Amino acid sequence: MMSSWYTSNKNYVEQSEIARKAQKELADAKEKQTNVMNELERLETEMTRMQKELKDKKYKLAELESDLAIKKNNLEIAEKLVSGLGDEKVSWNAEKKQLGIM
Repeated sequence: MMSSWYTSNKNYVEQSEIARKAQKELADAKEKQTNVMNELERLETEMTRMQKELKDKKYKLAELESDLAIKKNNLEIAEKLVSGLGDEKVSWNAEKKQLGIM
């Protein structure tokens, strides 16, 4: 009878130890899961912020490209105007000489 109690008690102690280890592993796994979930939430927040920043920068780029196209067009017009005025200067100088002769 004593050996039966000893065996039963030994099995109980072993089973208790196995259960304690399993509970510790479960607690560790839940803590790791919580940490991973927190990190995932942080990364999702960061990704959302970066997507908004990208959208804002794409909008700003489009504005700058539009502004650049307008400025290039204005520059072409200004260059034509300066070129035209240069041609006029030549004709005005010729007319001035002709008037001076008269």
